[in-house]
Amino acid sequence: MLGFAIYFLIETIKTIKNATGTDFRQADLTGANFSDATPQNTEFSTAIIAFVNWTGVNFTRCQFPDYFNDSRIIQLCTHRDGRGQNYHHADLKNLHLQGVILSDADLTGADLSGADLRYANLERSNLSEVQALGSSFTEAILTGACIQHWGINSSTQFTDVQCHYIYLKSPQVERKPASGLFKPGDFEKLVNQFTNTLDFLFRNGIEPQAFDLALHNLLTEYEQAGLSLHSVVALGDGDRLVRLDVTDPNADKGAMHQQFMQDYESVQKQLQAEREQNVDLQKQLEHTKGQLTVYREQSTFLQQFVYHQTNQFSRPTLNTSQAHFKGGFMSNDSSNIQFGNVQGDVSGVAGGDNTGVAGKGITGAAGGDISGTLTITMGQLEDSKDPEALKLADLLKQLKTAIEKPDSGLTPKDRDKALKHIDSIGKLGTEPNNADLLDKAGDALDALPTIIKRGNGLIEFAEKYLPTITTGIKAILGGWGISL
Repeated sequence: MLGFAIYFLIETIKTIKNATGTDFRQADLTGANFSDATPQNTEFSTAIIAFVNWTGVNFTRCQFPDYFNDSRIIQLCTHRDGRGQNYHHADLKNLHLQGVILSDADLTGADLSGADLRYANLERSNLSEVQALGSSFTEAILTGACIQHWGINSSTQFTDVQCHYIYLKSPQVERKPASGLFKPGDFEKLVNQFTNTLDFLFRNGIEPQAFDLALHNLLTEYEQAGLSLHSVVALGDGDRLVRLDVTDPNADKGAMHQQFMQDYESVQKQLQAEREQNVDLQKQLEHTKGQLTVYREQSTFLQQFVYHQTNQFSRPTLNTSQAHFKGGFMSNDSSNIQFGNVQGDVSGVAGGDNTGVAGKGITGAAGGDISGTLTITMGQLEDSKDPEALKLADLLKQLKTAIEKPDSGLTPKDRDKALKHIDSIGKLGTEPNNADLLDKAGDALDALPTIIKRGNGLIEFAEKYLPTITTGIKAILGGWGISL
């Protein structure tokens, strides 16, 4: 009995595939596979042919439903290649279009509702005013497609779609994202949110300080664009979509998007570096406290020093309004701390003439201010007696003097940030082989011009002297084999 059933199934398939003179009127052929068949004189005019696989079929004198009786559609379903073709207002509902090539095709006004477009290549295609209700674009390629006024619903599938960017207006206008590329999964998450706004997608939440600074710079640079907050949308998994309205139709959204993201990511990196530095300082402090305990009974001064340092570091801040850490301990290298014998002979930590960490005339790290830390750094450059180090110290002093002018126009936060950046460059000059300092100095040189230009009293300085100074710094570092 089983053998007869298998035989009958095979014969049925042969009949369908050859279908010579077969009458399929009123037949339900949903999902049937006619691939590579050669039907002749076959009647499909009133058959249900949804999702039929017509790949490689060679029709001869066959009758089709009215909506399928279009040479463009038959060609697409059989040859699977419609690149660059015109499918204006074509009826492509419920068709089996898996893997078809429709790159650069014009599908304006076409009805793709329910169509199976899995794995299809729709790169740079025009999908304006397309109806795609319930369609499947799973693993399809949509990069560069235009989706102006298209119609989708909750049943339209975009699982694992490949899309680096799309356009909201034809021809290729209003790019999303305005700059850069979508990351995997972004398009699927955002496709229902697209409007004519300037959009920023933040993964795993927003860094408030970085956002504030980037937004401030954007509003300052593009004051005439008429920017205003449209909405903040929670997309799940901690992701946020921030949308800004732009009233100026001629505003360069690509440049705006790029500037904002560069500023945001730059500050984000600086904050992360500060967090890591804080962890290192805490570890160093714990180590130092352990060493100093040995001398507690021999030196009252050392007891006071430990107490002072504990208070300085017990409440560090990561707030960018105070973009430095109170305290500081010479450098991040605990090997700089030298201890003498137990009779109290301590060098490098305490003594009558020390001006570094502790002692008379404290002006450095223990003084708790970034300006003092910078003074120590430049002093170390000058003590090296290297002519190039002296030149570097002189250039950094010029920057420090300009930034600390009472009429610089910089906010306290920006002033401290700028001084910290200068200190990073100076430290690299004293430790040219330190990879961490190299990264910080590179970021510092990138960030300094942006910060300095925000000072109303530094406009002339930024225009006349800043380029020469930064070029000079790079030249000196380059002479030491340091490339930023």
